[in-house]
Amino acid sequence: MNRLEKAQITKEKIINAARILAKEKLIQDISVEDITKKAEVSKGSFYTYFKKKEDVLEKFMFDNWNTLRIKISDSRESKIKLFEYYIINFATLIEEKGKETCRSWISTNINNDYKLLYDEETLTLLFNDKKTIEIVNSFLYGLMLSWAMANDERSLVQMAKDAIPYFLISFIKENR
Repeated sequence: MNRLEKAQITKEKIINAARILAKEKLIQDISVEDITKKAEVSKGSFYTYFKKKEDVLEKFMFDNWNTLRIKISDSRESKIKLFEYYIINFATLIEEKGKETCRSWISTNINNDYKLLYDEETLTLLFNDKKTIEIVNSFLYGLMLSWAMANDERSLVQMAKDAIPYFLISFIKENR
């Protein structure tokens, strides 16, 4: 195995360790030391690939979001169909990351809105006006918050599917 392959393996070990930890803890409670210990690499190795813990966490958090963004930008479906597709896939990606990651994103956005800004950028592919984008984000983050706080095992995807018709009715009325 050459040096480049070893470097890629080390980087993937770090990303995978962060991914596992994010399912167990809030993002703000994860340290670089936690990540390096879980990955079984040195802190120096960590800093070879990432400047700070948020960089590695963003790396795995946004991996599937870019795919969703590309599918939306390349699609020729109606705005309503794309909106439904986005909400279902948004919920699916959040649910796959787990409730702890969802809670972390919510609490992290209070101090650092990189996830929210990313979502706003994606929604500009669907909507032209800032008000609509803010309303949709409020709807999505409200769903996330409700699911993250729920003591039962309801699926976020099912909550999203149940809410879409009600949201669309009021959204369509608002935008006539």
